Amino acid sequence: MVQGTSFNAPVDASGQYEIRNVPTGSYTVRASFVGYREESKAVVLTNDKQTITIDFALQEQSQSLGNVLVSGKMNQEEENASRLSERTADNIINVISSKAIERSPDINAANVLTRVSGITIQRSAGNDGAYAVIRGMEPRYNNTLVNGIKIPSPDSKNRFVPLDIVPSDLLKRIEVTKSLVPSMEGDATGAP
Repeated sequence: MVQGTSFNAPVDASGQYEIRNVPTGSYTVRASFVGYREESKAVVLTNDKQTITIDFALQEQSQSLGNVLVSGKMNQEEENASRLSERTADNIINVISSKAIERSPDINAANVLTRVSGITIQRSAGNDGAYAVIRGMEPRYNNTLVNGIKIPSPDSKNRFVPLDIVPSDLLKRIEVTKSLVPSMEGDATGAP
C-alpha cells in the first residue's frame, strides 16, 4: 500500500505484488499482514516509466490472548434439558420436553399430563373439561401459567383452567411444579 494514496496491491501466494501507474514523487510503501509487524519503506519515483523493486521481510508479532469464554445454550426442547431442569431446580418439578410430547400420541395438554407421576386428570360428566389433580388436591388449588403468566379460567364460577383446550403441538415443554418457592405466588398449593 502506498501511504496517503489509493494505490495498493494484494500479495499473491508466492509473496509477489505489483503497483502500477504511480506518478512521480516521494512515497512511503507499507506492507502489513495479520500476525506480523507492519513494515514501511520510503521510495522516490523520478519518472513515470521507472520500475522499483521493494522487498519486505515481515517479522512475526505474537500477541497474548486474554481469557476466552466459550458459552452455549442448551436447547430447552430436548430431553436432556428437561432432566437437567428437574435435577437443578430449587423445588420439586417434573418437566415434559417437546420431544417427549412429539413422540406421544396425546392431542392436548391434559392427555400429556397423564404421563407425569403424581397427576391424574379429572373429567367432567360431559367430558367437556379436563382438570389436573396434582398429588390428590382438587384442581381449584392449582394455577396454570403460560410463559410465566397466569391464565384466567374460561369458566366464571371456577378459577381452574381446563387443560383439554390446549393442543399439545403448540407446547414447547410442560413444567409441573409440585412445591412452592418464595418467588412464586402463594395462591396455589397444589401446583403452580
